[in-house]
Amino acid sequence: MNRAVVCMSMLFLSAGAGLVRAGSAAAELLPPHHVGAELGTPESTALTSLSASAEMRGNPRQALVLADQALAADPRNPWAYYNRAAALSRLGQIDEALQSFRAAEQMFSPADRWARSLALYGRAHALDEAGRCPEARIAYAEYAGFVQKDDPRAADMARRYASTCKAPQATAPTPPAPPVAVTSPPVVSLPAPAAPVEPPAPPPPAPNPPILPTPSLSGLGPPTAPAP
Repeated sequence: MNRAVVCMSMLFLSAGAGLVRAGSAAAELLPPHHVGAELGTPESTALTSLSASAEMRGNPRQALVLADQALAADPRNPWAYYNRAAALSRLGQIDEALQSFRAAEQMFSPADRWARSLALYGRAHALDEAGRCPEARIAYAEYAGFVQKDDPRAADMARRYASTCKAPQATAPTPPAPPVAVTSPPVVSLPAPAAPVEPPAPPPPAPNPPILPTPSLSGLGPPTAPAP
């Protein structure tokens, strides 16, 4: 394949290989702005460039979509794998990012040691950022051994980064709420039930009316005059 010129910015590198560190440390690891790289088909190359631009704008999701499209156009494009790894790292998908960093490293030309070192460093930095320090130290050591002859300062700096890796502090567990005291329900004194009230006795029956004598009919008649 023809060699092309790929524009690399510090922001893109920091997102993928993670070379931004505080103060002069970052400046010591600034990459060249133009790097010769093996690229794929014209379509894949164009999509890879767009992916890098999206990463530089701080849009890793779009960068990931474009990197996947670049790989669909040419599965052998190492920079598409690198861009994909950078985006996945920014999105916190570390295991997938590591796979893509490894794929990029394997597909870069053996003669392109600078590009391969980026993939190595990107893997170490992704582990560092995730707080996976034992793995990060191993990856930093691998990177340092790879660049020791070409760039001793970068190798020393990687070793310092390995020594300062810190796992994220675990959030202190929330103490459990105190148990709720179980108490006996209060004893409520109830008034004694009232004695049943008997219904009043019915009134005695009225006595029969007296029987009056019936007057004789013989005594009835006109009154007589008294005797003189």
